[in-house]
Amino acid sequence: ALEQRGVPLPKDGELGLFPRCVEDFTAFLHDIENSYYQDLYSHLKNDIGVRQLVAGTQLQYGFSSVQARMDYCDNHNYWNHPAFPAKAWDSNHWYLNNTALVNNLQNLPGRTLASLANARVHGKPLTVSEYDHPNTNFYSAEGNLILTANAAFQDWAGFYQFAWTHSRAYVRDAIPPTFDMCSANAKLAHLPACYAMFVRGDVQAGPVTTAYALPSRLSGEVTAVARAKNARAVGRPENEDDMGLALAVFSGQHIAENGPLQMPAGIRVVDSWKSLSDAQRAMFDQKCILNDTGELVWDYQQNDGGFFTVDTPNTKVFTGFVRGRRFEFKGLSIIPGKNRLDWFSLSLTNSTPPASRTGDANAIAPGRYLLAATGLNHNSNALVRAIGGDRIAVSKFYGGSNGEAPILAEGISADLVLKGVAPARVQAFALDGNGERMQPVVISADGESSLIRISPEYKTLWYEIQVQ
Repeated sequence: ALEQRGVPLPKDGELGLFPRCVEDFTAFLHDIENSYYQDLYSHLKNDIGVRQLVAGTQLQYGFSSVQARMDYCDNHNYWNHPAFPAKAWDSNHWYLNNTALVNNLQNLPGRTLASLANARVHGKPLTVSEYDHPNTNFYSAEGNLILTANAAFQDWAGFYQFAWTHSRAYVRDAIPPTFDMCSANAKLAHLPACYAMFVRGDVQAGPVTTAYALPSRLSGEVTAVARAKNARAVGRPENEDDMGLALAVFSGQHIAENGPLQMPAGIRVVDSWKSLSDAQRAMFDQKCILNDTGELVWDYQQNDGGFFTVDTPNTKVFTGFVRGRRFEFKGLSIIPGKNRLDWFSLSLTNSTPPASRTGDANAIAPGRYLLAATGLNHNSNALVRAIGGDRIAVSKFYGGSNGEAPILAEGISADLVLKGVAPARVQAFALDGNGERMQPVVISADGESSLIRISPEYKTLWYEIQVQ
């Protein structure tokens, strides 16, 4: 009896036998959670009188309908988060998967980033206060570039890397093994491009023509959590293919209890891939996703050979696997050389963009560009152990070592062709760690275009390119 508190909590082994009991218990959890956050919000705003924006917990830690009653919503996600088989955060016994996010689409379209975008509540600002790729992962430089481009397109309010440092060593000479960015040079070298894409607005924010609205109701949230026995079931489409819509169009969930969906005039709202144009569906069927603005491309046609590109007038990005291919952008060709992983990340950012764009939209505009190119990075004397499958470890348990200073960084080999730009209009310089010019880079002619060849001989991760 309820009066004697004699109704037991459902046990795992009995969940399948008593589905109504499980759903009732989930509804009870919703009511408790909602009451807690409403009381806390009211106390902060009305009793204390705080004026800053207030959020609850991260989306997919509970019910979206509860978090949507806050001023804004927040979420977290990671790619290849370290695993600790013995105890949490045991620095002597851990490992991670050494795979690239660009290949994540082979089985499920965009799970890591799309889950963030799909869980967003339409009509509420979204921040992502934790996201990162562990430094030990060979492909960690891709994380900031892909996240930033998609965050800009999805028009999120903000995001944070986790983290700069977990100690008082704010600058280090060696790369920390997990998430500290304070000396992770393969990530840091691309931050100017990330700033340009997100803060400066080089990547156009959606919605442009189309938006995805995942229908959501409180009753549906309760049922989804009850069936999955996990709050991460909230804000996820039933058809896993539709997860990838968040890489193509402005996306989020529409909570029916919040009232009518508000979208700018002229935006077509869809609820699945089936609602997109024949051309968009055909590209998806061919394992290539082009976003609504045409600036972002995620190509996963080759098994284990995915790549991601950003093509805007003032910032261009490539991160992914080469596999003997040449990559074309508006005004730019990238012809990779031989690199250790057959993978690299490259960003090209105009630090002096014109106030208004004129002339040929398919040409590189005049300006002073920062070119960053990164590949395999690790500390001196690092011992990276393969421990089966895609798993690697630098922890003592597996006989590994994170190594020590100095950091060893691969110099990337590639030819960059500036289409239709005469060599007389171009200068290039290798930069030192402080961004100061070291030596000039030879500019040669490629027909009526300029060819810039970067290579390990320059011993740098970044270059300055002047286009007159």
